[in-house]
Amino acid sequence: MRKKLLSTLVLASAMALSATAQARGGGSGVLFDVNLSYTSTKVESKDTGGSATTSSDGSTAIYDIKLGFLGGDGIYFGGIYTSRSESVLNQSGTSGSAMGASLGYMGSAGFFLMGHYLMQAKLGDYSEGSGIQVDLGYKAGVGSGWLLGGELTYRSIAYKKHETNTNLEALTITEVMPMLSIGYMF
Repeated sequence: MRKKLLSTLVLASAMALSATAQARGGGSGVLFDVNLSYTSTKVESKDTGGSATTSSDGSTAIYDIKLGFLGGDGIYFGGIYTSRSESVLNQSGTSGSAMGASLGYMGSAGFFLMGHYLMQAKLGDYSEGSGIQVDLGYKAGVGSGWLLGGELTYRSIAYKKHETNTNLEALTITEVMPMLSIGYMF
């Protein structure tokens, strides 16, 4: 059911973005893009009848670096490197990364849709990960080749190996997150 819903969303988005020029006013070139997402978490716990409260903080920072060619017809192809860093209980936590190939479309109004196949994914003790990422967003030209916007990112990665758990068949992590997008067109 989820695959059908995702396929329908991708198809509808592609049809909605069917303009033929780019957000920067036409032409083609190399697009360098950095996408950032940061979440902060605070957990407080208080026992019944007690006056002691325990508190812990955590955060997750995710960034994607994309480099690719954006053609005059709006078709984008390139690569992606993504990294994440988590802290839990005010201490350094799990970190991970992945890289992959990208294919997408950017319409004349600045709306874009990109799909990425992620491979060589690692997350803490997990490795041999692969999966997909889909970005739907908007970028506006802010002058001299710079683009600024936002996107909603859907990512699903399945990890097949754990350093100590030999019984692991797969750990799949699926997430949806908003990201700030800063790009430069060469």
